[in-house]
Amino acid sequence: MDLPEWVDELWSELRFAELAARERGEGFQRLFQRVMKAADGESFLEVRPVGKYGDFKCDGWDTSSQTCYAVYGPFTRKTPDEVREKIESDLHGALRAWPEMRNWRFVHNDQAGLSALVAAALVSLRDDPDPAARHVTLLPPWGPKDLWWLLRQAPVDARASLLGTQPWSLNRRQFESFADAGEDPVSVSAGRSVAQLIHGFADGGLVAP
Repeated sequence: MDLPEWVDELWSELRFAELAARERGEGFQRLFQRVMKAADGESFLEVRPVGKYGDFKCDGWDTSSQTCYAVYGPFTRKTPDEVREKIESDLHGALRAWPEMRNWRFVHNDQAGLSALVAAALVSLRDDPDPAARHVTLLPPWGPKDLWWLLRQAPVDARASLLGTQPWSLNRRQFESFADAGEDPVSVSAGRSVAQLIHGFADGGLVAP
């Protein structure tokens, strides 16, 4: 008996949340690039630093929308001025390096949501843009939940490759034991939670083998 589609979806979401939570810095940037490649295919270009030239303030480029992505891990800067200065510097650096840019998007890995300092800096830049940046639209920022939404739209094979999972199934006896829990909603929910993890245990996952 094949595993129901909703079980695979839920397991995949948990797996992606675990990957996004543990990646920092360049690791999160690589995860972002893999998500975009899975979702957008050939229109997305991965950009990596090159020696003293760096990455031209761009962590990914979408050729169809001329969008430059700026990927950030947790900020160590503490004051509003320092945060704004960092984001503004990266935006203006991208403007100089990518004159054809028409959109710019901030991507972060904060599981709890964007911090007030960063949000305020982005709003300030959007509401009072530098004259040199007025032809560029500052798109809404993306976090881990937005990246998962993109990945779940990607082809099944591309998503499975990124998550490190392959199709797996329960036999009828196992599924009936865990998922057929009668009418009690708590038991049904608990049974389904167990069912979605059976055959899906992996080292480094949310649930240890």
